[in-house]
Order: sequence, then structure tokens, then C-alpha cells
Amino acid sequence: MSSLATAKFELFYGTYNKYLFYFLLANRKNFIKQGAGGAQPNISKAKIIDTTMPLPPMEEQHRIVAKIEELLPDIDAYDKAQTELRTIEQRFPNAMKKSLLQYAIEGKLVPQRKEEGTAKDLLTAIRAEKAQLIKEKKIKRSKPLPAITDDEKPFDIPDSWEWVRLGNVGTLVRGSGIKRSETTLEGKPCVRYGELYTTYHTWFSVVVSHTSDEVFDKSKKVHKNDILMSLTGENKWDIALAVVYEGEEEIAMGGDMTKWTYHGMNPIYLTMVLNSTYGISCKRNMATGDIIVHISNSKLSEIALPIPPLAEQHRIVAKLEELLPLCQQLAANP
Repeated sequence: MSSLATAKFELFYGTYNKYLFYFLLANRKNFIKQGAGGAQPNISKAKIIDTTMPLPPMEEQHRIVAKIEELLPDIDAYDKAQTELRTIEQRFPNAMKKSLLQYAIEGKLVPQRKEEGTAKDLLTAIRAEKAQLIKEKKIKRSKPLPAITDDEKPFDIPDSWEWVRLGNVGTLVRGSGIKRSETTLEGKPCVRYGELYTTYHTWFSVVVSHTSDEVFDKSKKVHKNDILMSLTGENKWDIALAVVYEGEEEIAMGGDMTKWTYHGMNPIYLTMVLNSTYGISCKRNMATGDIIVHISNSKLSEIALPIPPLAEQHRIVAKLEELLPLCQQLAANP
């Protein structure tokens, strides 16, 4: 580029060069709009000189620059994530309108890595652990489930992934009733099925309900990384809504809900599968009733799940947790 197409600023006393640099950078688009010309628009020195610039005291200029440079890494990270989100929109038309979750569970959100192994290896280890738990009488042996047919696979998944029925990994345990009248302001922690709809979203670690020692002792218990699903609801769209319990404290589980435990996988990933467009479709087709909708453990156990290697599950969750808030922001500010 010719030196004729550039200009330099000679600073007067009282102006910090970095403050001026960031001011000019912030107004770059405005300068471009004022440019004249076709393929290579230019802006005159006179227009730049006439630009009004707020000039705080020197010490404040330094503090402003320091704060800008402190925040730049976060801004860059946000810009990168937003760019990735736009790329996903271009690669997959209407992805924002459908669901990022759906592309995640199809293996299209993050790349596969050979060094992370395969889901087949993961499932072999999970089944061995399940056999040991049955031997130790910690869980009951479940009925054999039929193999997954090609007709049951609604989309293709990467070669390193596997389809598996929910009931073939871990175990489902139905809760026992905790009446509203049995809940207290203080006492032992508990969770009731209605709270999965109204209070908890994706995961929770602290409960809002409590009950007496007597009710707690006779109830089924929930532990860290268990996935809770409602077995009763008002419509088929959110029946068996899945939520992860991530707290350290043992809590009592009320009725009309189930827990999926000893699954051996990333619980957030599994919850996102169950709450994806695909997962909702499976549960809708299995649910019964209209005014009051029901689904059973036996039906849930038949759901075919797309399973990646464990390390990839972690990466998928991390990417979704990065992009989903941006989806909400973009939806609110199109």
C-alpha cells in the first residue's frame, strides 16, 4: 500500500496513544461509511480531523485502556463462539430454529478424535460394571431388551459411536410418594416430580423441599449424577423431562418420577439427548393418556440412544454450554 494512503497522528500533551488507538478502532466502521470511492473507498484527512472525541483526564485514559485490555480475551472468546454459531447456522439450515442439541447428538457439533477410543469400548466397560453391581445385589437384573434395528435409527452417527437402549446401561428405579402435606420448610432434603417442571432445569445441586426423618427413611434415594425423569405430566411434549442431580447430599425421591442411575456416562450429555428433539419424539410416542399423561420405566428403557466415547461426551457438553446461552441472546436480540 502506498504511503499516500496512510496518515499518522502526532499526539499533543494529555493524550494517551493507546486511548486514541482504541477510540479509532471503535470508530472504524463509522470511518468506512464516510469513505468515498468504489472498490477501494478512501476517507479524507479532513473528515478524520473533524471527528469529535471524548477526552477524559490522563489517569482515567490509562484506566480505560487497562480495563479494555483486561476484557479483550473475553470479547475475543465471545466473538469466536458467535462465529462458530453462525458457521453452524450456515452448515445446517434452520439449526437455530430446530435445536443445537439435535446436531450435537448426531455427532456434528464437535470433531471425532481417534485417540479418545470408541463408544463400543465404553459400553463394554459399563456392562461389566453393571454385571458386578448385579452380582453384589446393588441393582436388580433387568429383562433382556431386543436389538436395535436399522429402522429404529433415525439418523446416522459417526463410526466411533454406538446405538444402545437406555435400559441396557445403568438401571431405572421408580420413586415412592411424598405427599405435599409431608413436605416441610426444614428437615431432610427431597425432590418431588412437579419440581422437575417448575423449579429445576437441566441440573440442580440444592433442593427446595424437605421432609421428615420418617418419610425420608422409607423413600428411595437420589445420589450425585443420577438422572431424574417425571413419569406423569400434563402433555406429551415434556413428559419424562430429564434433570441431573449434581449435589453431594443424598436426597429422597418422590413418586411419579424415576431415576436413571449407574449409567457410567456424562449425565449432562444423556440429559441433553433425552431433552433433544429426538428424545422428546421418542417419549411422546411411548406416552399414554391425554389430560394426564403417563410413561413407564419399561417404555423408557426401550429408547435407543446415540452414544459417543466418554471424552467426546465431555467435549459436546462443554461446547453446548458455550453456545446455548448465545442462542438465547441471539433469539432475544435478532
